Amino acid sequence: MPSWEEITEGYTLPSAEATPTLEVALGELRLGGRTAMPLFESSPLKVALGLTVLPHLGGLPPTLTVELGGENYVPLKYAQEAVGVGADFLFVPLSFEIEEGESLSSNEIEGAVGLLSELAQLTDLPLIVELSAEKRLLDTLLNAVAGALRGGKDWLGRAEEDTYRTYAAAAQAYDLGVLAQSPMDINLAKQLNILLHSNGIHYERIIHDPLTGGLGYGAQYTFSVIERLRLGALAGDEATSGLILVNSGEAWSGRECYSGQGPLGDPEKRAPLWEAQTAICGIVAGADACALLHPQAFAYVREAVREINAEPEEAV
Repeated sequence: MPSWEEITEGYTLPSAEATPTLEVALGELRLGGRTAMPLFESSPLKVALGLTVLPHLGGLPPTLTVELGGENYVPLKYAQEAVGVGADFLFVPLSFEIEEGESLSSNEIEGAVGLLSELAQLTDLPLIVELSAEKRLLDTLLNAVAGALRGGKDWLGRAEEDTYRTYAAAAQAYDLGVLAQSPMDINLAKQLNILLHSNGIHYERIIHDPLTGGLGYGAQYTFSVIERLRLGALAGDEATSGLILVNSGEAWSGRECYSGQGPLGDPEKRAPLWEAQTAICGIVAGADACALLHPQAFAYVREAVREINAEPEEAV
């Protein structure tokens, strides 16, 4: 079989002009500023790796519940551990679900605000907060949640097609970045960014989650959309030039990630690898930040990034 040198002998890659992607501060990190697709440029792969801090462990697979501490899980304590292992940011999903016609209780809101306030006092790391709530609840929620965050440092979402105006107003009022989310479609992603921009949010203040599909449940679509967003940005499209987030915790939505023995092997070993592979799919496609759920998956991905960035003689 011919060597790579023999295959490429006498061939020179054509020069191509590329527009750098936006360079954005996420805490102490400077992300973005790409001039090529990942693995195609000489500079280190720049990606922020964060850990997810859940308000509670209800509804999680037993494998993950045990790993996160089970009955002994305390969000603030877990966040402290996340800081200790070197997370670059904390991802905080807050879910509010109530019956039609009912309203949120003050205890639910106070609990969420209290957690965010404690996290903000615990660490200087950026918080990326994702609200999962019906549009009718946002008027009650957004001011309370945004008021607990730190202007110029934290990010609030998720802004979607029918809620972007509400999030844009809250972000401007409290000087927060916006986490936007669109359903695995490059045109919808670009359109949402443009709509936020037209409502006063600069592109460098938008982190876009193009909806992460777990391994076996849409990871290939996530890869394709992120890749096309990055290629568009390098071609000079400012609307696709901001930061991209991959939420690898979505890998746990597929039962194959964590259930059964069978040919897939031990689920305790399989599950973090399943999530790590989901994360790496997004990172090598061009994501700038990754929110991980399983601590061992975080360790796997951090080591993978280290090896990618290592000089050949340093790689293990």
